Amino acid sequence: MTFYDYNADYMPPMPVCHIFLGPAGTEPMLGPLVAIMDTGADVTVIPSKYLHQLGTKRVSQRRARSLWGDSRTVDIYAVALTLNGLHIAALQVVADNWGNEIILGRIVLNRLKIILDGPAAMVEIVEGE
Repeated sequence: MTFYDYNADYMPPMPVCHIFLGPAGTEPMLGPLVAIMDTGADVTVIPSKYLHQLGTKRVSQRRARSLWGDSRTVDIYAVALTLNGLHIAALQVVADNWGNEIILGRIVLNRLKIILDGPAAMVEIVEGE
């Protein structure tokens, strides 16, 4: 079990955790990095600055739709991601060319048992894959 405090810089406070990243097929070497746990997001989004630090290359482009309904073409990268004992050797992520926040979507979160304790402002990750 691992516990993380919510990030109180957001209103309301946001559940976050720490992750490690690496190029796909390798052991993650960058981290720990703070990641927002977003159960409403389908995909995981990584700021481009981290993808460039890892030396990863774009594997494809796709259309993505925001929660406001607009659609745009996004770059897809493959990374290795480790979180609380869960290791994903080749996770496809969306590159964010403007923001600085890592957003973990359901593609990762659905592999974990997570307890969000809002009143205590804590996240408990019970187990990995």
